[in-house]
Amino acid sequence: MGTGLFTENGGGGQREDAVIATYSLHHVTDEQKIRLLRELLSLLNPGGRIYIGDVAFETRSQLEICRVQAGDEWDDEEIYCVSDELKPHFPNLSFTRSEIL
Repeated sequence: MGTGLFTENGGGGQREDAVIATYSLHHVTDEQKIRLLRELLSLLNPGGRIYIGDVAFETRSQLEICRVQAGDEWDDEEIYCVSDELKPHFPNLSFTRSEIL
């Protein structure tokens, strides 16, 4: 099992059953997210999956509600994933909400 930045070394020519990205995608623009996810998809075995653990929202309106509720605590430098906006680029995308209490 490899760790690190697949995109820097092309995955070493190997294919993976899964790629896990945790608390990293909110640091890149939406365009960069799309490019990165496409690149990661190319590194997967048939039926492979990408798992993303990050702050994300199903819709833009949910993000905006959270932004208002967070007030001054909101970090304007972070670019959170919005599932509905990524879905047109990745038709097989699924979104599962988990809460950490």
